[in-house]
Amino acid sequence: MKILGWLAIFIGLSIAGALIIVHSPIKKYLRQACCSSVKDIPRKLTAEEIQKQLAAHPQCTFCKIIAHELPATVIKETDDVIVIEDKEPRTPMHYLIIPKKHIADVRSLGEGDKALAGDLLFMAKDLSKNLPGSQAFRLISNNGSDVGQTIFHMHIHFLAGKKLEPGMMMLGRHE
Repeated sequence: MKILGWLAIFIGLSIAGALIIVHSPIKKYLRQACCSSVKDIPRKLTAEEIQKQLAAHPQCTFCKIIAHELPATVIKETDDVIVIEDKEPRTPMHYLIIPKKHIADVRSLGEGDKALAGDLLFMAKDLSKNLPGSQAFRLISNNGSDVGQTIFHMHIHFLAGKKLEPGMMMLGRHE
């Protein structure tokens, strides 16, 4: 019985030691997978920051919507992301998933925007939970005027509500 007790203590110490050794690499991996530092964690933009952003990008339609200077039908909103209805829908459910932080396009994402980029995809996932039927949807992000981007504030089109043809990759005149 005494041997079993010592064996249990030895196994327990071995596991605890392994956790201590593994803990540091796991912590490093998790930090790299999500955010490279605490400053990279998304946070709510203050009203002052929104106004500064609008001043820096006075022609940006989405910055004006985020600052409540232009009307839009808001579908869902978090501290960092807003979802609005597209004014010229191509499908019964055509939403725009927009980061509140002004980022021109995917190429303009910084290292500190990794969590925000993930938030955009998780917003699409949340929107899909309310879809009828197959819950199928398509995401499109135009990056550059050559492929149809007309508003240079990154956004993702969320298209759902009908069967989409495989070739419907570009949205035409507007985006």
